[in-house]
Amino acid sequence: MAAHTALIHCNADLERGMGHLMRALCLAEEASSRGWSVDIAGRFGDRAVEHVDELFPGQSLIQLDASEPRRDLQRLLSERSVDVLHIDSYDTALDGFFPGATLTSNMQDGQFGRRPADLHVDGNLDAELRYVPSGQADLALLGASVVQIRKTMRAISHRVRPEAELRKRVLVVLGGTDPFDVTPQIVEGLLQLPNVSLTVICRPEVQPALRRSLGDSAGRVNILSFTSDLPRLADSMDAVVTAAGTSVWDFAAAGIPMGIVAVTENQLPGYRSCEAHGIGFPLGTPPYGDIPNRLEAFADFLDDTARLSESAELGRTLIDGRGAWRVVSAWEELLAAGAHSARVEEPVKLAARVAKLSDAEFLFDWRNDPVTRQVSRSQEPVTWPDHRAWLERVVADENRRLLIIEKAGTPVATVRWDRRGVTSWEASITIAPTSRGRGIGKGALAAGEDWLVSAEPVQLLATIHSSNTASQRLFRGAKYLPYLPADKDGFEMRSKWKLPTEGHAALGDSPS
Repeated sequence: MAAHTALIHCNADLERGMGHLMRALCLAEEASSRGWSVDIAGRFGDRAVEHVDELFPGQSLIQLDASEPRRDLQRLLSERSVDVLHIDSYDTALDGFFPGATLTSNMQDGQFGRRPADLHVDGNLDAELRYVPSGQADLALLGASVVQIRKTMRAISHRVRPEAELRKRVLVVLGGTDPFDVTPQIVEGLLQLPNVSLTVICRPEVQPALRRSLGDSAGRVNILSFTSDLPRLADSMDAVVTAAGTSVWDFAAAGIPMGIVAVTENQLPGYRSCEAHGIGFPLGTPPYGDIPNRLEAFADFLDDTARLSESAELGRTLIDGRGAWRVVSAWEELLAAGAHSARVEEPVKLAARVAKLSDAEFLFDWRNDPVTRQVSRSQEPVTWPDHRAWLERVVADENRRLLIIEKAGTPVATVRWDRRGVTSWEASITIAPTSRGRGIGKGALAAGEDWLVSAEPVQLLATIHSSNTASQRLFRGAKYLPYLPADKDGFEMRSKWKLPTEGHAALGDSPS
């Protein structure tokens, strides 16, 4: 018997593209590996069905009525014992569709595909900067860490060829949607570059027009209708010219250099984020007036091994490939907690202040308490000189915030924030020995989070030992979702996003 059941909704064919289906298959692949039973339901063209059969033989596909997706999904939910409904579609017929009896997870790309859900997922670079919460209770997985990459693509570690004199092999794949017909412009421009060998993937119905546009040069281009082995083909190339959709993240995770084009409105945010972070080479947005100049610059990019390697490494660094793991782990945790119907209890109101050197004595006693040491990475007692020196360093360190949490003026806990990245801070919480068992933890963490305010989204992290049931319960209750599995020492990481609140001070300012 399956551990859980999931129903995933998406649509796919050669015209609208395969991006939503590929994300669905990534989640199905991860969930199935954990013993889940997964059905994917939607409207699928013949090539999409063949694609699934070739890549994931045995994966269930259920065809829905194009005119009544809401009705059909509701029927499937009624007929089957479904634990999770995951929707990955821009279909406006599903706007507002939120079956309260089933845990509902929803994939969106910015505002495209947004709808009510128990769990909101936007797996795009910088998604946290664009996400608009519908309320304080929003539970969201956001940004590059939840990009879903299939296992075959994650297995690739592309090597940039150092031989600058070699003929450059370039793959052009702009997806099923090319409303501005930019593919011929890109291909014609690339053919003007020296030492370039081209392979183009495009829909069969547009190939005659492409060949006519290329004229006598058509024979220099390998034109394909489709390939089920895109990872292998892309890895054999020196670079890929791709639309700024879901495939960008696949190629980034594999470390394959890219030229990136925005071909639809919903791709503009991803295109701009790639440009800002230095992933790939930006080839333009509609109406593509400067394509020739950009392609000339792209030729220089292809000849610069150092730039190719730097861009490829940036992609690998930003897209770690654990997105599907994080989404399915969130499903499992929310199911275990009954999250779609659980009531949220308000924490005890506590106050936070910045630690001072005069706090050293009681902090020393707390640190050396046997229970505190038992769940710490370093379990040896600390000497007074070492503790005093540590506190002096922490108080002076701009990348650390040690907060004293007080109840009616009496210290009851500490929350320490350590910077782990430009926008990420890791929490460490200690409850005073005399305050344990009094329900202090939730209020202490909430006070620490309230103090850590920012004009930008902040990723909050927590590293917890798997045996520390109290901390596990605390951070789960505070909506920290699984971020990294336990390491060899039993420490796992959890995460959530703290989004800006209007009127808050900037990070590091002293709250009033």
